[in-house]
Amino acid sequence: MKNLSLTFLALITHSSTSSTVHAELLEHRLSIGVGLVHLSNPSETDFEIGAEYEYHFQPLFGVGALGNYVFSDPSVALLGAPVFYFHPLAGDWWLSASPIVQFGSGRTTQVGARVGTRVPVPLGVVTLVPSLAVDFIGGGRNYIFGLGIQI
Repeated sequence: MKNLSLTFLALITHSSTSSTVHAELLEHRLSIGVGLVHLSNPSETDFEIGAEYEYHFQPLFGVGALGNYVFSDPSVALLGAPVFYFHPLAGDWWLSASPIVQFGSGRTTQVGARVGTRVPVPLGVVTLVPSLAVDFIGGGRNYIFGLGIQI
């Protein structure tokens, strides 16, 4: 039940802003957000701040980079590049995959993979963006839940 409560809290507290250059095709997207990450090795749930960049070069495909800083003790950083984005409906919904590196003071550096998705829900001038990412790293999994807000 505690994990479910923390997941719900992550969905409520994650916020995101997006800066997009609008043309015939969305070319650049930058998102910055805060939320919660559940690390599996060692098992802990902490606040995080993250950033993500995408260059959307075709209606269905984009490429970019991401980073998360987890406020744990000791702290952890997660970096992923290149991130490959697939937009199945040629819109703001995407699926992503990336190699990822996890490192921090007092921790061993680990390499793994991240898969993620987000599904924008337009509500007038505001768009809610629930997201989920899973890192397969060091024999365990990291879960990153969020609910972004775009204006």
